[in-house]
Amino acid sequence: MRHVARHLLTLLLSNPDSVVRDDGTRVRTHTSHEPLPSTSNPSLFSALFGEFIQVSKLLVDWRMLLLAPSCFASNFFYTYQFNNVNAALFDVRTRAFNNVFYWGAQMGGSIMMGYVLDKSHKRRRIRGLLGCGILATVGMAIWGGGFANQLRYSRARPFEPKLDFTLGRPFVGPFALYVTYGLLDAMYQTLCYWTIGAISSEPDELSRYSGFYKGVQSAGAAIAWHIDNTGVSFVGELLINWVLMGASFPLLAILLTLTVKEDGDGGDPCESGLQHHEMATIPSKLGDATNVPTTMAKE
Repeated sequence: MRHVARHLLTLLLSNPDSVVRDDGTRVRTHTSHEPLPSTSNPSLFSALFGEFIQVSKLLVDWRMLLLAPSCFASNFFYTYQFNNVNAALFDVRTRAFNNVFYWGAQMGGSIMMGYVLDKSHKRRRIRGLLGCGILATVGMAIWGGGFANQLRYSRARPFEPKLDFTLGRPFVGPFALYVTYGLLDAMYQTLCYWTIGAISSEPDELSRYSGFYKGVQSAGAAIAWHIDNTGVSFVGELLINWVLMGASFPLLAILLTLTVKEDGDGGDPCESGLQHHEMATIPSKLGDATNVPTTMAKE
C-alpha cells in the first residue's frame, strides 16, 4: 500500500516546463526529442562509451573528491544507529516505536535545512556556508551526546534490561538521542544534495553527480556493515562515524566556497527566464510585424 501511495503522489508533481522560480528563471529540462549535449545523435556503442568516459572523469574531478567523504559518511552511520543503539538498548516493540519518530524527524530535518539553504540569506554561497556551519555544530553536539550514552554499555557489557517506552524517564534520554540521529541524517543529506545541485545546472552532469553520490554512499554503508560484523567495539564504531562526518564539513565548506555561484551567475541560458531556444521580440518602430531579437548588437 505504501508503494502504491508513492506512485500516486507522483501524479501531483508539476510539469517541469511550467516551473518558474521566484526570480523568473526556468528549470533546465531535456525532452525525448532533444538529445543530451554529450550524446547528440550517437550510435549506441559511442553513446555508452562516451558516458563511460564522462563517468570515469568523476574519479579525478576535484569537486567530487571534496564531496566523496560526505557521500561515504552519509549512510555509514545507519549500521551503528540501528544495531548498536536501537537494537542494543530497546525491546522489540519499542524499536518499532522509535523508528516511527526516527524517520518522522527526517521530515522535520529536511524542512529546517531546506529553509536555511533556500531562504536564510539573499546570497546563495552564504546560505550554503551557513547551512554547513549549523550542521557541523548540531552534528558534533549529537555525536558528543551519543558518545556519553555509549559509555554506559558495550559488546562485552550489554545493556540490560532492555528499555520499553512505558518506563518513563529511563526511556526518554536514549529515545531523544535516537530521534536526533534521524534529524541529523536528513539535514546532512539535504546539504549534500543541495551542494550537488549548486555545482551545475546541466541535467546530464547532475545525473552523473547524483550517481556518484549514491555509489560512494552505498560503498560506505557496505563497509560499515562489515566493520560491525567483525566485532569492532561500539565506542570504536561511534568514533569512526564521528570522525568521518566531522572531517567532511571542512571539505564541504571548501567546495561551497569555490564552486557555488550566486543566483544568475555563470551564463546559464535559463537565467534570463526564457528557454535557451526562445527569443523575445519587440515591435518595429515602423509598425510592421517584423520580429526583432532583443539581443541585437548596439550600433
